[in-house]
Amino acid sequence: MATERPSKDEAASPVKPEQKSSEHIEMVPVAGSDAGQDDVKLARGSWYHYKKDVIVSVIIMFSAFEYGLDIGMVSGFQAMAGFLEVFGYEDPTQPGGYGLKTIVQTLMTSLMVMGGFLGAFAAGAIMDFLGRRSGLWVGSGLTLLGAILQMTVTSYAGLYVCRIILGLGNGVLLVSGQVFMQEVANPQLRTASFGTNQFWMAFGQLIGAIINNATKTHAGRSAYQTPMGILCVMPVLMSVALIFIPETPRYLQMRGKHEAARRSLRWHRDRFVSDAEVEAEYSEIAHPVESERDAAGKSNALEIFHPRNLKRTLTSMGLVLFPAATGVSFMGTYGVYFFEVSGSSDPFVDGVIVLACNLAGAICTIAVGRRMRKRISLLVAAAVQALCMLGMGVSYVVHGLSPFSGRVILSMACIFCYISTFISIPFSWQIGSEIPNPRFRAPTYGIGTGVAFVVGWAQAYSLPYFINTTALNWGGKVGFLFLAGNVVVVGFVFLCVPETKGRTLEEINECYVLRVPVRKWDSYEAQGAKNARREGFERGLKDQGK
Repeated sequence: MATERPSKDEAASPVKPEQKSSEHIEMVPVAGSDAGQDDVKLARGSWYHYKKDVIVSVIIMFSAFEYGLDIGMVSGFQAMAGFLEVFGYEDPTQPGGYGLKTIVQTLMTSLMVMGGFLGAFAAGAIMDFLGRRSGLWVGSGLTLLGAILQMTVTSYAGLYVCRIILGLGNGVLLVSGQVFMQEVANPQLRTASFGTNQFWMAFGQLIGAIINNATKTHAGRSAYQTPMGILCVMPVLMSVALIFIPETPRYLQMRGKHEAARRSLRWHRDRFVSDAEVEAEYSEIAHPVESERDAAGKSNALEIFHPRNLKRTLTSMGLVLFPAATGVSFMGTYGVYFFEVSGSSDPFVDGVIVLACNLAGAICTIAVGRRMRKRISLLVAAAVQALCMLGMGVSYVVHGLSPFSGRVILSMACIFCYISTFISIPFSWQIGSEIPNPRFRAPTYGIGTGVAFVVGWAQAYSLPYFINTTALNWGGKVGFLFLAGNVVVVGFVFLCVPETKGRTLEEINECYVLRVPVRKWDSYEAQGAKNARREGFERGLKDQGK
């Protein structure tokens, strides 16, 4: 039910208990429950009602913009004369008159990925000991340092060190941003929050490619120094904004800071949300934390591999591997170079076109993603992506290095990237960070992301040997490799990934604790979480004097 906005006089005057409205809360009978045992269901308001969630999401997802910007720029550096004059070698037979040694190409990308692996692993410990915000601050500092250094170095050793530092920063930022948003976002807006994440990443890649296209003809080092300077902007803006955003309520609750957790939750919910509703949500958050702490006593991060947590841990890790398994990471890292060796007449323009498709997909996620069923969407997306990769491979085998083959590969890449940013990446990352045990969300997602970086590192190091003209020179035939990856993803989703649409994090936790089969999640009623929510709501009404 829509709610009326208060008048200026009402907003300025103290709110009396009887004035606080709970009209946007519905009391819905729970199937199979006794009379009077209702569930507290919150009506879905408009975007205006969740404007604070939207603003916080935009700020926190600056971390994704930074990562996308770096990927988009480095992909273009490998075909930029100004960069190749410093780190490449003269070769009249190569486009532009310069070439890049395979070992430099592989190390420049793979060392950044290796740094991301270390950063993702460290992010879990940083966030558990210092807080979610501290993880974002540490990541911002490392990214800023790496970008500044890369503008100044001219040696291979210096370039490699800078790539590792940037990888460390991006690894910490990616994990910290995802965990922060999972723990503060309203359940109705979690998908939109992850859509915002993918939008910023795609937008970052697009901006990086556009800047590269604008500076590729600059003489000397300024051709790549200008793009690297842009990398310094977002970490500074995000670090300043974080000063005014409180720590996540779930982290504070796990640290035993109950009142601080209540205040944080109240801050993160807009004014239209009543105190009774905030108390209902807080009660649901606190219940599993307190009950698990009582049952397990002291715990450590190794418990993510305990049999009671192993299934959800491995599922989470599998989900964050989707970008590497399906070919998304390959397109982001080597897209421009791949188009160049596959018959494209203007690989930079093609790169911008594909990144525009990425951006369109991310916008669609924000607009309609929360209405979509995640499990079936992932199945369909992986199947479409498999067909796109098959089309790339077949076209190159039949037509070879030709303009026609280049156009077909570009078309398949556009469809592939649109589907991946619309469905595959945001939905897999969302579910991957929703399903870990609440006590170990940061280390589970951090280790999972670290494993994804390891797989990405292996790809970044080995794939140039498949596509480089001085090695195997497969060109579009590399699509066959990722055809197999997408087929594996279809099977994994069908067997292991549950439907989480409309579930709170605490309801998801209850389904795993009670070992609800994946295919029965749709019909299961999470009684424990609903009871805690109802009790909190009633307590909140009592505190308001109703």
